[in-house]
Amino acid sequence: MKCEELANRLRAVDPLVIDYFIGHNKHLEDIGKTCISWEILEQESAHLSRFFINNNWCRFLIHKLVTGCPDGRSLFNNQVTFVTFNYDVSLEIELYRGLNSLREFEGVAKEFLSNDRILHVYGKIREDTLSPPPSVDWNTFETTSAGIRAQTDPSKIWEYPKVLLDASYEASHGIQIIAPDKVICTPIIEKAKQMISEAASIYIMGYGFDRFNNGLLDLPNSLKSENNKNVMFTNYNDRGTVNKTISRIIFGSASSEFLSEGNRVMSIGNDASCEKSIRTVYDALAYDFDSPEERR
Repeated sequence: MKCEELANRLRAVDPLVIDYFIGHNKHLEDIGKTCISWEILEQESAHLSRFFINNNWCRFLIHKLVTGCPDGRSLFNNQVTFVTFNYDVSLEIELYRGLNSLREFEGVAKEFLSNDRILHVYGKIREDTLSPPPSVDWNTFETTSAGIRAQTDPSKIWEYPKVLLDASYEASHGIQIIAPDKVICTPIIEKAKQMISEAASIYIMGYGFDRFNNGLLDLPNSLKSENNKNVMFTNYNDRGTVNKTISRIIFGSASSEFLSEGNRVMSIGNDASCEKSIRTVYDALAYDFDSPEERR
């Protein structure tokens, strides 16, 4: 049974990167992607049921997007593109809910977030990102002190699990498992590479600087210091591997400056800089990162 085999292999390997694990177990890709989609959809359903979201860093994006916009159409003066490796669509949902709750922008929020404004490098759980999640009882397999409650209604003993699994399986069709040995060249990836290459200021938040993903987006060429870009990145807990990787990408070597503890700002000439924040994404946007694009 594939479910049991997947569980056994996961326990034995305890993988650092799920993509690599599934890439080495290609016969389990379908069930693996279904489980990933299941977890995302369940978390999404729980997230949308809360009115207040802790550490909602999207509030800083919304503030930045609408500042200086006297009316709805001026929102489109923001020359910004979001590139994400996440499968979920929480970014679209949070930006839409925020913009649509401001009277001046409620008529244009959906249009603003369309046309590749947000690029999902590895795909997403549904094409219509602003549509509601599937109506599923995610407590169907709820774990209790007495074991697993297999259904909420005994008369629906087969119906509820089928609906849950069907929704998860359907969502899994929209996501890609990118193993290191796979060569990927999709229109979304090409668009992401173009946007990064053309950008004057780049915020890199919650990204682990995996070398395969770095190469996928051509970061060593786009972000090198000669291109004179403003780069701001988070490195929560000040991981040395991240400090060395970003130094190699931008400066061509593992600069000792970023290996020093704490936040750092390095000049790249012509008023451009590379800045490191060791805080969470929320705190980095709240306390560290300014708007260098406004200096140009």
